[in-house]
Amino acid sequence: MNRLAIFDCDGTLVDSGATIHRALDRALAAHGVECPPPHIARKVIRLSLEQAVAELVPDGDHDAISRTYRDTFIAMRGAGDVDEPLVDGIGDLIDAFEADGWLLGVATGKSRRASTIACAAMAWRGVSRPCKRRTAIAPSHTLKWR
Repeated sequence: MNRLAIFDCDGTLVDSGATIHRALDRALAAHGVECPPPHIARKVIRLSLEQAVAELVPDGDHDAISRTYRDTFIAMRGAGDVDEPLVDGIGDLIDAFEADGWLLGVATGKSRRASTIACAAMAWRGVSRPCKRRTAIAPSHTLKWR
């Protein structure tokens, strides 16, 4: 019997909230907007970037802020300024799934490149066929298996 487990990345496999908030703070500051505190900003992490910016800065230039955020995050990753620790206990859970023969996948709003980097940083190679998202919100029941 084939068995498949698909995990969300941010908040399930890794805790990237602090890094996301740092990038958001820098991006919003570049547009003269004060960043909300982490407990408010975390509420939009599951949304697409454009939706999150619209939620946090209703009157802002969403496209420009989103571009600045992407550029900021890419620069942070290039500088090694990204901290995505494993969520407590997830390493043992993944090991147990792999040992039991499960096919594992990740459903995420991260780009393919960022997902690959995150998985490599976790030293988790069990993602043999990543999911491709078809919507702007991840994870979603509309994910398509590749």
